[in-house]
Amino acid sequence: WQTAPLDAPASGSLTPGTRVKLGRPGLVTTAGQTVAWRVTKGRGSCKIVRTASGATRLVVRRGGSCNVRASAPTVEGEWKAYAVFRAYVIG
Repeated sequence: WQTAPLDAPASGSLTPGTRVKLGRPGLVTTAGQTVAWRVTKGRGSCKIVRTASGATRLVVRRGGSCNVRASAPTVEGEWKAYAVFRAYVIG
C-alpha cells in the first residue's frame, strides 16, 4: 500500500473563513506518485486551492459539509492505488 505524509487534519469540525493546509508542495506517495486532491461533496462550502509555493489548501467558505479526497494512481504490479478521505462539518 502507498502512503503519503498529509497535513490534512482528521475529519471533524472547521470554522467558516479558515484555510486548512492539506499537503505540502510536490506531495508524492511512497511509490513516487503525485497526490491529487478534490472536493467530493460540498463544493459550495469549500474549495481546494494551490498556494504560490505549490502547497494545497482547503478554503472553508460557509456552513455545511465538505468531503475531500486525496488520491494517487496504481503502480501496476507493485503498488495499489492510494486514497484518503476527510469529512468536515463547517459551522
